Formats: sequence, structure tokens, C-alpha cells
Amino acid sequence: ADVAAVDNALLTPLHMACRQGHFEVARLLLEAGAPVDARDSFGNTRLWRAVFAFQGGDPALIRLLLAAGADPDVKNHTDRSPRDMAHIFDRPGVRDVLP
Repeated sequence: ADVAAVDNALLTPLHMACRQGHFEVARLLLEAGAPVDARDSFGNTRLWRAVFAFQGGDPALIRLLLAAGADPDVKNHTDRSPRDMAHIFDRPGVRDVLP
């Protein structure tokens, strides 16, 4: 399977894993070569999706993406980066990972 395949919204399997908070799936996709900073049709990266979807607990998925080279300062089409979203949502855990 192509780990960089996209649907009509430019979503990849890694975008979907991040949106759903699936750490292990994301880890496997990254190991298989999924590009970490590809953007969807809104300009959102995988890290942006993971920060947006984060509901508390352990931000392991966010740390995984950062360790894989995800850029926390890439802006989407509405001029918001993953770091911006972490501060807008003010979610404990994410603020610690993206100060």
C-alpha cells in the first residue's frame, strides 16, 4: 500500500491516524516512510490534525510527530500553526510539548 496516498481532500493515512489519535498506526506509517509534513486541502499538516484532535491525556502522538521532524510552526490556509492551535485550545499536555 502507498503510505503517501491521498483522497480528494488530500488526506493521507497518516492524517487520518492523527485525526483519530491512533498512535500505533501513526508510528507504523512513519516507519513505512509516510511524509510527516504533507498538507491536506486546508493546508493542515499531520501535527496540526493531532493537536486539533487532542482531548487530554498523554500527548505521545504529538511527541512522535515532532520526533519524526514535524514542523510545529507551519501555517495552514487560515494562518494557524500547530503551535498556535496548542495555545488557542490551551490544553494541558500539548502546551508542555509545544511551548
